[in-house]
Amino acid sequence: MATSTVRTIGEPLEVKRSPETGYQAQFSGPYAFAAGLFGGGGLGTALDDYSDELARDPARRALMAKVDVVGDERCSAIYPFQFPAVVTVTTTSGEVLVEEVLANRGGPARPLSDEELATKFRDNVAGRLPDDAAAKVRDDVLALQHATDLTSVLEPLSTTFQRGAAQ
Repeated sequence: MATSTVRTIGEPLEVKRSPETGYQAQFSGPYAFAAGLFGGGGLGTALDDYSDELARDPARRALMAKVDVVGDERCSAIYPFQFPAVVTVTTTSGEVLVEEVLANRGGPARPLSDEELATKFRDNVAGRLPDDAAAKVRDDVLALQHATDLTSVLEPLSTTFQRGAAQ
């Protein structure tokens, strides 16, 4: 019986190896693996790495065709507190390489630095929040321990979201 994570990112495998849209690619283990190897934006991959065009990219598809998704007992025991992975690669020479990531980046065991948090924030609000407002929010959040109220942090966000709701 497949675990819930295997069902989500690996079944049916032929569908997960050939997503048609960026949204489908977000739920594809083979695509996530390919996106990571091709290199992405942000802190490894970013939302822009999951576009419709990239999901149908022939080079990514060729790599996805070689990726299987199987369960791992240690990963199942950690989930849903983490979304761990164990990757086993067999090279063309027959060498077997194993990489384990059992704790998510950005969690308590592998926290992001302030600069990494700022990068993630900037990437997530790009095109949604003006650069100057994003920079102000970033700076205010990084100094949050010294804040006496949250007005200065929330004001640029509320103005942007009110403007978006009016459109």
